[in-house]
Amino acid sequence: MLRKMQYFISMKAKVLFILALLLTVTQGAWADLTIKNSIEWNAFANSVSDGNTYAGETVTLTGDLSVSRMAGTVGHPFCGTLEGQGHTLWFSYSRKSGDVEEPLAPFAELSGATIKNLHIDCEITTNGKRPASLAGFVSGNSTITNCISYPEYIKSTMSGNICAGGFVGQVNEGKTLTMEGCSFAGTITYSDAGGYGGGGFVGYLQPGATVNFTNCVFAPESLNFARTENNFHMFAGGDGSSTININNCYHNDVAAATTGISVQGKRAYRISAAYDVSMSISGDATATYDIGSLTIYSKGFKFNSYFYAAGNDVVPLSLSHADKSGYIFKQYTTEGGGSLNNPTTDSPTLTMANADQTINAEWVLTAINSTDDWNTFVNNVNEGNDYSGLTVSLNKDISGVTTMVGTSGHPFRGTFDGQFHTLTVNINATERNAAPFNHVDGATIQNLRTAGNVTSSNMDIAGIVANVSGNTTIQNCTSSIYLLSPRPLPHS
Repeated sequence: MLRKMQYFISMKAKVLFILALLLTVTQGAWADLTIKNSIEWNAFANSVSDGNTYAGETVTLTGDLSVSRMAGTVGHPFCGTLEGQGHTLWFSYSRKSGDVEEPLAPFAELSGATIKNLHIDCEITTNGKRPASLAGFVSGNSTITNCISYPEYIKSTMSGNICAGGFVGQVNEGKTLTMEGCSFAGTITYSDAGGYGGGGFVGYLQPGATVNFTNCVFAPESLNFARTENNFHMFAGGDGSSTININNCYHNDVAAATTGISVQGKRAYRISAAYDVSMSISGDATATYDIGSLTIYSKGFKFNSYFYAAGNDVVPLSLSHADKSGYIFKQYTTEGGGSLNNPTTDSPTLTMANADQTINAEWVLTAINSTDDWNTFVNNVNEGNDYSGLTVSLNKDISGVTTMVGTSGHPFRGTFDGQFHTLTVNINATERNAAPFNHVDGATIQNLRTAGNVTSSNMDIAGIVANVSGNTTIQNCTSSIYLLSPRPLPHS
């Protein structure tokens, strides 16, 4: 009797489980579904196509997927939340014939959906309209956040208005799509000379439709259009009565250089550092989107490990430089036409020009080990670096010196320590004042030995310093220079 009762209870439990499962499927979807492989994706895709909307439910990817089945059909949208968890959805499909109005994307249609934290790769080729890396249509207010689309290619072979989108093909009449922290970094190609239209994120907005972009980056690897006047838009194309709101969004040089593209958002220029400089944008990030490798600051942003800003942005930087033997750090400089405020500190601000910027460290030579080093030292002083407060050291005997330190407008004002080494010169001059140190002002010359020749056809020649214009000290020095001035004596 007990065994019969146990059997009855077991059978009753199984029946109740089956009824519950049927009820769940009938109501629309598997609650809080997880998808870990292509088989489970296909079951999910078929479920959406059969009319299960997943409204109010979350579908979570637990692994990278490689799929070729579109979830849903036109009229059978996905209405739930897709949580990508940073995984990659790889969609591959080639359609060479069929209804050109039929979309081609991982999701045929979104309505009231949320897609987040997803990396999208795809290879899509179609003879029709609205190819996109994520969804063909948005037929109900939807949101896409923290996603990156990096397709190998989205390609259409048709002639006419293609409405391809980096993420979405079309937002339907009166509906709103919100996109935040998303990036497009792939390739879009129209191979027919009659193909045109589309957008880097959304291909087309119907009348009354709205799309809101915040902190998004359009950074295509390539855009290939057979038709020059392609009516393609950097972020979204739309009807005259549609609304496109773009807040703090950028495009790259590839987009800017594409002929016939409609400009939207701000042009991003790269900020890079020389090999001996480390750099970052300082200050707390205002937003971070880890899946898209995108960090937004009050001015400028970081994308795929590189820093960018728009023209005229004033960007606070955090810098550091390597040590350089024989040199001391002078200041940071920038190539590209921008300007640095407080360049002698590790926390300058960079005012961007409309060009890429490279931050360099400028060094001052303070150790002389060769004739070339001496010539560098001479050039530095004669071009305006007076070495005030700095000490330059002669580390070994050098010879073959033919250049003089300082000019009347740019005298040497630092300390030169010969360290008892010998500077052998062969100076030939025609101007007044000739010596290894031509002009000094408030300088100190010490522990130096000079030898060689100074020849001039003018006056005021010397073995160490020719002209002193400010309190100067020469100590512990010797000179064995041969001085020759063939200038004739004045007539009495």
